[in-house]
Amino acid sequence: MGMVPDIGQRADIKLLSNLLTEMLRTQHASRCGAAASLAAGIVAASGRPHSVNDALSVYRDVFNSLFGDAASGQYRQWKEESAERLDTAHT
Repeated sequence: MGMVPDIGQRADIKLLSNLLTEMLRTQHASRCGAAASLAAGIVAASGRPHSVNDALSVYRDVFNSLFGDAASGQYRQWKEESAERLDTAHT
């Protein structure tokens, strides 16, 4: 009885779940846009041509540097693979 939500409560839970999902999508899109803008500035400021792969690499570095999630396997992989490359590039 008290443990099972009624139909109205389930609808509210579903609505809140949908709102949270949209908020997270919006947050991720904002982060992607910020990282892309910074990466574009870095590429442009370098004064040399970049391949698409080079530009994407800069974007990944910027995104993961700013917004990396230590719990993410993708982030941990990026951190391991990029540590030496970034140290070389910035020293």
